[in-house]
Amino acid sequence: MKEFLRKYSQFMIGRYGVDDLFYFFMAFLIITGFFPFRIFGKVLFVIRLLVFAFAIYRYFSRNFTARQKENTLFLKLFGPVKKELKYQFGRIVNIKKYRYRRCPKCHQQLRLPIKKGKHTVECPSCHHEFETHIYF
Repeated sequence: MKEFLRKYSQFMIGRYGVDDLFYFFMAFLIITGFFPFRIFGKVLFVIRLLVFAFAIYRYFSRNFTARQKENTLFLKLFGPVKKELKYQFGRIVNIKKYRYRRCPKCHQQLRLPIKKGKHTVECPSCHHEFETHIYF
């Protein structure tokens, strides 16, 4: 096993390897693998095959500048989506501790501890005071 890893390490010297776009492609392949082929038929199979081939091509590529440009463009487009997904996941994780409300003046998102009833809240950004209800 050590010999295989040594040879693999030597083979990968000067090759691009793994980046965020590669992980996105692999996640796409795994998620679409759960769809039965009878729904989308051969079209999904061909798309998955092309995505896999492009991911492997990028992985073994020696053209670092082109692969970095592709990854930078991907991060520029997918960065806001990733940030929003991470934020929404954090809200779901903290649903037992906090409730989220927006300030009516500056629209800043506020995280409030769960205390049932009517409360007066001061926005830390604009210092506007407003009333909010936390029901559960």
